Amino acid sequence: MSYLRILPRDNEKYLRARLIMSASPYRKGGHPNVGWRLFINLPISFILLLLASLGLAMVLLVIIQPNNLTQTAIVALILESRGLIFLYNWLPIVLAMLVLFFSTGRLVLTGGLTGFLFLIPAVINRFMIEMRHAPLRPLDLWLGMEFLGIAHSIRPAIYIAVALGLLLCIIVLALAIKFVKNQKPPLFLRIGGTVVSVAIFALLFVFVYGDVRRYEALPMSGSAFNTTHQYQSKGFVYSFIHAIHHSRIERPEHFDYFRLQVEAIDTQYIEAPPTGQLPHIVMVLSEAFSELGMSPYIDFEGFSDPMYHYRAIVRESISGHIVVPHIGGGTADTEFDILTGINARQFRGVPYAFTMVTRPFPGVVSVLNEAGYRSLAMHPGAGWFYNRQNVYPYLGFEAFLCDSTFDITNQRGGYISEEHTVDRILEEFRGHLDATDDVPLFLKAITIQNHGPYYGKYGDIELNFNTTADLTGAERRALAQYFYGMFDVDEGLRRLVDYFRLETAPVVLIYYSDHLPSFPLAIYEVLIPAPEDAVYGEALIRYNRVPFLIWANEAARPLLSTGSLIDDLPEDNTISAHYLGAALLEMLGISEPFFDFINELRGRYPVILDRTFFPPGEDMRIIDMEMHKDLMFFNSWAYFRITE
Repeated sequence: MSYLRILPRDNEKYLRARLIMSASPYRKGGHPNVGWRLFINLPISFILLLLASLGLAMVLLVIIQPNNLTQTAIVALILESRGLIFLYNWLPIVLAMLVLFFSTGRLVLTGGLTGFLFLIPAVINRFMIEMRHAPLRPLDLWLGMEFLGIAHSIRPAIYIAVALGLLLCIIVLALAIKFVKNQKPPLFLRIGGTVVSVAIFALLFVFVYGDVRRYEALPMSGSAFNTTHQYQSKGFVYSFIHAIHHSRIERPEHFDYFRLQVEAIDTQYIEAPPTGQLPHIVMVLSEAFSELGMSPYIDFEGFSDPMYHYRAIVRESISGHIVVPHIGGGTADTEFDILTGINARQFRGVPYAFTMVTRPFPGVVSVLNEAGYRSLAMHPGAGWFYNRQNVYPYLGFEAFLCDSTFDITNQRGGYISEEHTVDRILEEFRGHLDATDDVPLFLKAITIQNHGPYYGKYGDIELNFNTTADLTGAERRALAQYFYGMFDVDEGLRRLVDYFRLETAPVVLIYYSDHLPSFPLAIYEVLIPAPEDAVYGEALIRYNRVPFLIWANEAARPLLSTGSLIDDLPEDNTISAHYLGAALLEMLGISEPFFDFINELRGRYPVILDRTFFPPGEDMRIIDMEMHKDLMFFNSWAYFRITE
């Protein structure tokens, strides 16, 4: 490749197809040259675009994407697919480059914009898989505002590093644009090339990238029911574009078959005991609460136990685990499951489940209201976060207390402290009892002090646990931060139980987690390994299993009917999250058609995933329309409640 000095207004020389090198820094006549610049003709431009697109596709597939798959495994999958995995990931890249090149006429600008367009989402996808164990989906882009709710807890050093990296890339791109020039295609070629490239992509998008059978036919490593494994095996670009076709609430294919039956019984009649026989209910979602401190690879010998009070309270409670929709995030989906009885996993085509709540929505709250309860929701964060300020009233809450009703200066680890949140819970509870004795209260609260990220969350603290696990220094320090916060969480739980234990009014406390803390997958692979004798399904859901407990004071115990729930719990005491709210109504003796049906399903299908379920004491099975019509009916009824 040779060089040409670019002269002002020297368009004839600038547009020459051949490349030459200037031998002198001066123009003819002694005028100074403007400097050395690389000039690339049109054929070479197209060759470079082709090579750049191939290289970018390989970087995305083999270097950025793999995570827990080795680069060798990725290449093996590409070869096994006869190159189709690479082809489906490369085509959008090369077509994007052609559209940008034909529309702008600038080679370097095309390469830079295409790199930003594909590399930034791919890096975000990798971090999401590492921290939340779920890939970047199209509708996750709606969560930009939700990110602001946790942005303050991310270390400034990370923002500085990202900003400097972006600035460096912009500077390099600007210099390249200044010193590297190319021959622009003729106008007719630019217009025609843009139109043809867009048309080809549109056809591929409709007829290739939306084809489910084509996508599922490609080889993969891991479970076909695991979206993360699909992305890792088939490539981010292909998987992301394929997911666009399914980013909506999918109408169950059997909905018309069940619709008339659903319409006939979906009348919210309530049968409930007199309000004098109904206890007060305090339901607390503890952010990222987990039993990591009870892992056989962790002990606190020589240290204080951050699970000390929890271990004791569990022994006097109905306790177990719920299988939640996500790992390391997605609080609103767990809330949705419990408060509506609907399994959010069945409706993955929305950014988060609360987006389906756009009008008064039947669920646990509305049923309790009909039974005579006063309902109150509390969250010490912004009301717009996950749109709770609108969703909670639609669900039936009469009042919602968000961050503006808390003392925002009372923080630990970047969030409203556990102590202050518990203070506010007890304050509202006592205020209700002082105002009225004969109206039961349903108080739902969320505590958020121990929200991630955990690296440096509580400042410089010493290691506070022992471990036999093979963890890096950074991983040990992150766990120490998490356990440091768990001391406050454990103390908050103790305060609630001690207060309600002395209360003469009947009180039921439901305490549960939304998801595991947002640690890299490597930590969980060490601390929650699949048992050697584990069946396939157990290994698949072990990162979605979080604790719950139901505790009642002495005055409330005679008012609860707990036998059915205890009998239905499988040997490992694990149920899907959407059963928890329905079980509460059952224990209270409150009957409503939809929740009665859910409680009937619990004994036969304790855990229901996207397209699979777990029978009691058995391994995972695929849902079959003919064999499991009750599950098909459940999905149709849920869809009816969401859309009708």
